[in-house]
Amino acid sequence: MQIADLKSQAVVKGAHGDAEATKLKALGEAAAIRSTGQAKAEAYLAGVEALGKEGYTAVQLMQIIGERQVRVVPDVAVSGGNSSGMVDGLMGLLLRHEVQENGADMITAVNKN
Repeated sequence: MQIADLKSQAVVKGAHGDAEATKLKALGEAAAIRSTGQAKAEAYLAGVEALGKEGYTAVQLMQIIGERQVRVVPDVAVSGGNSSGMVDGLMGLLLRHEVQENGADMITAVNKN
C-alpha cells in the first residue's frame, strides 16, 4: 500500500512539474511576442517620424504591392472615343493569350514569313 501511495505522489508531483513547465513556456512566448510587437511599433514610429504619415504609408503600400506582386498597371490600356479602342484592346488580350499558349510556335512561324 505504501508503494502505491509513493507512486501516486510521484505522478502528482510530475503533473505539477509539467504544469509549471507549460506555464513558464507560455510566459516566455508571451514575453517574446510583446517584445516583437514593441520593436515593430518603435520601427513604425521611427518611419513615420522620418517620412511623415503619408510618406511612410506610401512606402508600406508599395512594399506590400511588391511582395505580393500586385499589378498596378493594366495589361491592356483602352482609350479613345471610338469603338476601335475596345477592339484593339480585345485583340491585344487574344494575342497575348495565344503567345502564352503557343509562344515558341508562333515566333517560329512569324520568323519564317
